[in-house]
Amino acid sequence: MPQLVIDYLLDSKQPGYAFASPSNGVSEAVRKTVWRHAMPRGKGWGDFPGMRSIKCFPVSDALAAVSTITVTDREDEEGRRGIRRAEIDLIPLTEILTYVQGLLRALPEPIQQSSAHLFQAGVWARILDRALPKVGRKQPQVVFVYPSHGADSWQVVEAAVLRLAAAWPLHALPGWGRFFSFTTLALTADGESRVVAIPVSKTAPADHRHVVYLPAP
Repeated sequence: MPQLVIDYLLDSKQPGYAFASPSNGVSEAVRKTVWRHAMPRGKGWGDFPGMRSIKCFPVSDALAAVSTITVTDREDEEGRRGIRRAEIDLIPLTEILTYVQGLLRALPEPIQQSSAHLFQAGVWARILDRALPKVGRKQPQVVFVYPSHGADSWQVVEAAVLRLAAAWPLHALPGWGRFFSFTTLALTADGESRVVAIPVSKTAPADHRHVVYLPAP
């Protein structure tokens, strides 16, 4: 299974994000798509040290990328925090649901159970309302919102996103199908995946009617 790495290279003549791994036989077209989409969007990552995000997106008709992003404790050349590192696995689309289910099973059992309890009837109703196509609206997007109290507490949100990505209800809706993109942690929903989770501190009052608040487990 090919893997790519994007990291912030401080020791180069021009510090900045770059591929920090060999091409591993990956085509230039796939590398360009990975480069555009591997990092979750938003500003202010220095406020979220140690947090992890998993971002899944298509890179071709037959291939998906699963990017695992870590917010490191490193600083850039100007002392700014929030440097991220992304490790990207390339998975055949035919295997992506099995892969996502494996990511969910790899989380601690109490986290898996807590994430299942988040999907109360009202939450499902809100998810389906946001996911259904509506006249005059752009491509439907489900935006989860939850308080952020560090990497450990966010695991339940990660599990909730993975659970939704692997469950049948959204896949059965028009326009969603067998595969859709998701991001378990971003700092804005703008330009992000079909399913995305953001900290409540990153929402504005105008956003509140468009999001799905996950209840405390």
